[in-house]
Amino acid sequence: MGSAVQLLKTCHATSKYLKTIVSFGGVTNGQKEEASNHGLSIFSWEEFLITGGEHELDLPEKKISDICTIMYTSGTTGDTKDVKLLVDDIAELRPTIFCAVPRVLDRIYSGLTAKISSGGILKKTLFNLAYKLISEYKLAFHQELDSMRKGIKHEKAAPFFDKLVFSKIWVYGNSFESYLVAVVNPNQQELERWAAQMLKGFEVIKAIHLDPVPFDMERDLITPTYKKKRPQMLKYYQVVGKHDIFKNFQGVIDVLYKSMNKASAASSLPLLPPLSLCLSSEKMKYLVEVEAATETAGPAYRSVLAKGGLLQPHPGLESCWDIFRTAVEKYPNNPMLGRRRVVDGEAGDYTWMTYKEAYDVVMKLAASISKSGVRQGEGCGIYGANCPEWIISMEACNALGVCSVPLYDSLGAGAVEFIVCQAEIQIAFVEEKKVAELLKTCHATSKYLKTIISFGEVTNDHKEEAKKHGISIFSWEEFLIIGGSHDFDLPEKKKSDICTIMYTSGTTGDPKGVMISNESLLVNIVGPDSIVQCVGEVLNENDVYMSYLPLAHVFDRIFEEVFIYHGSKIGFWRGDVRLLVDDIAALSPTVFCAVPRVLDKIYSGLKAKISSGGILKKTLFNFAYKMKLDGMRKGIKHEKAAPFFDKLVFSKVKERLGGKLRAIISGGAPLAVPVEEFLRVVTCAYVLQGYGLTETGGGSIVSIPNDFSMLGTVGPPVPHIDVRLESVPEMGYDALSSIPRGEICMRKCSVLWILQKRGPCAGSYGRWMVSHRWCFCVNLICLAGDIGEWQPNGSLKVIDRKKNIFKLSQGEYVAVENLENIYGILPEIDSIWVYGNSFESSLVAVVNPNQQALEHWAEQNGITRSFTELCRNSRAKEHILAELANFAKEKKLKGFEFIKAIHLDPVPFDMERDLITPTYKKKRPQMLKYYQVRCRTELPSMSSTKASSKISTLQSSQSSSWVPPGLSSCYLNNQYLDDAPHCGCMESH
Repeated sequence: MGSAVQLLKTCHATSKYLKTIVSFGGVTNGQKEEASNHGLSIFSWEEFLITGGEHELDLPEKKISDICTIMYTSGTTGDTKDVKLLVDDIAELRPTIFCAVPRVLDRIYSGLTAKISSGGILKKTLFNLAYKLISEYKLAFHQELDSMRKGIKHEKAAPFFDKLVFSKIWVYGNSFESYLVAVVNPNQQELERWAAQMLKGFEVIKAIHLDPVPFDMERDLITPTYKKKRPQMLKYYQVVGKHDIFKNFQGVIDVLYKSMNKASAASSLPLLPPLSLCLSSEKMKYLVEVEAATETAGPAYRSVLAKGGLLQPHPGLESCWDIFRTAVEKYPNNPMLGRRRVVDGEAGDYTWMTYKEAYDVVMKLAASISKSGVRQGEGCGIYGANCPEWIISMEACNALGVCSVPLYDSLGAGAVEFIVCQAEIQIAFVEEKKVAELLKTCHATSKYLKTIISFGEVTNDHKEEAKKHGISIFSWEEFLIIGGSHDFDLPEKKKSDICTIMYTSGTTGDPKGVMISNESLLVNIVGPDSIVQCVGEVLNENDVYMSYLPLAHVFDRIFEEVFIYHGSKIGFWRGDVRLLVDDIAALSPTVFCAVPRVLDKIYSGLKAKISSGGILKKTLFNFAYKMKLDGMRKGIKHEKAAPFFDKLVFSKVKERLGGKLRAIISGGAPLAVPVEEFLRVVTCAYVLQGYGLTETGGGSIVSIPNDFSMLGTVGPPVPHIDVRLESVPEMGYDALSSIPRGEICMRKCSVLWILQKRGPCAGSYGRWMVSHRWCFCVNLICLAGDIGEWQPNGSLKVIDRKKNIFKLSQGEYVAVENLENIYGILPEIDSIWVYGNSFESSLVAVVNPNQQALEHWAEQNGITRSFTELCRNSRAKEHILAELANFAKEKKLKGFEFIKAIHLDPVPFDMERDLITPTYKKKRPQMLKYYQVRCRTELPSMSSTKASSKISTLQSSQSSSWVPPGLSSCYLNNQYLDDAPHCGCMESH
């Protein structure tokens, strides 16, 4: 009937042709008069039906070629505004097929989601759970959309945005401008999901106008089928709120934002977030180029935070002693060092020593060291597990300018003897249970070593043994009182002074020492502040740090200095990895540094606990996990991705880790992506990976907190390091390609030396012979030995190890560490060592099976044996081998990458057998030597005639081609240094 009225309005022009009008409904008298005025007949539907009466009708012949209808693209359409009535009609009719334009379906969708959102929490949770269970493909769907999004053209992007993000968006651009603008009807509920989505640079919308009124036909902006009328839109939006926003494109962004602000103020609509946050996609946004590419290397980059120059130590900090001294001045009564007292086998709460109390003990210890005749620049060894006495000894060395030389508490007597002699250590602080180990070296070390101080007590046997070699030995308490009233002045210390010599764990031979200056440590200590500040976080006196990684390793040394600088607490573990989680729960750390081996254990433990739960708990956890992961993948920060499930589900995981954890930092080796992803979701904390070398004084490349795009990468360089990639043509890596790949090269502005044996050398420093001085100004580059790949945003991904590959007999190359990382994810195994050589066509492996998983399999298969016996059982080996094969198929590995034979070792790879380093890196030559004899029957390829005859060649090649994780080459003016140190710290491989 409404349409009949519209038609009658056209009769002044259409009556020449139009003679009869039939209404679908009734006809009013007014309509009859209007039709009569134009000579038209008008009937209601019922009236017209009886007009034919008895009229006889012959149906004409019709042809296929006859015109059946004329369809116009513009015209009227039914009113879809009252969707509620439409839904009621659908419910009453129950149609089997329903045709609609997207606008109608959008309205129905919005109504349904609003109804779901207005329901109770139980109804919403049940609905979402059912939806997730039915729609398992949804995550894959989103991943595919992500890849589509990167290549979508702007004129095709509008409907895509329409459905997923905005109610409507009109994107505009022309051939005179290099950027896009848009008019948007915002959907605030979906807007946050796009906060960090990235498009190609030219597809980024640089300015917007918010229109609170949906694009409509009344303003002639869309067709009846809701297609945009682009010329009419341009004409209409040229003037909005008296601002001509497109007439003069120059300055369009300013005008658009003024228009947007006025429109928003008038309509009380909230504004969009800054466009730089919503749609930023600048390439290498975390980096700035500081040096052009060469023929063989890509450009040199540094952190965007160091755009004005590399980070320098804070004013007033000249040495590491100033770190502790200023902390005591600022936070004298803050708890500093804590340990758990064990009484009758039960561990109590942490008891604390304040900064002032620690300072007093440090000064007493410094007085005793000074009275013993040790002078500035001379060497002092510290040997033992982390404890308060370790830190106090270190600070006493810092006070006197004495060079501290840490020893790994797991090093054997041979390595200890080597280090004491090479570093010419005169005095050593030693953990009580390590005193006997050190005394075993006295036949060789007594030439240098004159005083030993135990962290605890000393026995009469210890005193007698020391006396034989002319060495003085004291308990901790005895040595503290030796200084008495000894008067001494703290010497002046310089940034260029050597603060410590960090020895590597010796994966291929004798440990190698890196002489690190005060300056190198200071710049690494202030570096973490710049990283956390970029996400609005700060390190402060309320932070708590768990000390359990070896203080002899630069990774932990740097972080403990960082927390001392901020007046934070440092709590020490009890020295047993089985009790680590209990210590964490008691201490409640806010920051937790770990090597992947520890995080793998935490991951496995949490997964096992989840799997052992009931079906309801597992379903709820999996649902919560997917919901939060889905949000984080879209760019939502972890604390906003699923706050409801953080409290309901993941808070239990957080409580197991103390309840206050806000950052987990992984270094020393690569962290598997599934483990990193899992921890990012369930711990409710930042999870960062770092990469660095002992030579660079600690972490050199660290991921940005709370940025999910950093997953699987080690992030951009820290603000005091320059990084570039060097092409490795023999491995097919080109640093100048569109996806730059090559060997990671780093340089920094501080001074560092490599300790050498006495004899011909490049120079000297005090008592020590040293190699070339490392200076920024002489263009020294440290080649890390790892292959990196720059990501589009400027983060670095470690993808390979230079030459850490071997060739099988058929000519296929195998990247062994990559395979171990892939197979290592399998829940049935704890650790794996993969082996192959050029005389064999297939791979073999030694596996540490997961005890719980293997015993569960045995129980299901009716096998009752001990874990050790199961590892010798042929059926158990077949089971593990089958799991490895299935997993290889699932990961789509190549045929030659499948493992064909295995040996199950019930004892985890350990330092006692010299199979791994203290940071859990595999010692591959030692592993080959150890397992060659024990696996002669199971793995004949290890001890084949050809391989055995070439064992020395193999071991020699492994020192270069099979170089274990962390062994670097150092490069100076195109020359490699033969005695390059082992790269410790936060290495990714």
